[in-house]
Amino acid sequence: MAARKTPASPKPDKLMRDALMLELHETIPFPVSRGNKKTNPIKKLRLVARSLVNEAIKGDIAAVKEINDRIDGKVTQIIAGEGKGGGLRREIKNITTFIIEHLK
Repeated sequence: MAARKTPASPKPDKLMRDALMLELHETIPFPVSRGNKKTNPIKKLRLVARSLVNEAIKGDIAAVKEINDRIDGKVTQIIAGEGKGGGLRREIKNITTFIIEHLK
């Protein structure tokens, strides 16, 4: 098994992530072609990606969305304020004023 690139996280919530990363980066033999006994090593992560792409090709909308999110990034959510200078803009101005006054 390949050496880890990052040390294990001491946080309990990262234990499953660490275990999954170890499994996904494991290399397994994969047939070069059907009927051929020759194999090449391939990472499990590559097989997962291949499976996701195959599902998208079959028309699975969730798979298509996942691929788009991974490649192009998720669409940013727009936060709208209330009218001109209201809502969010007013709060940002209040926070900025508060910080400036306390830095003096």
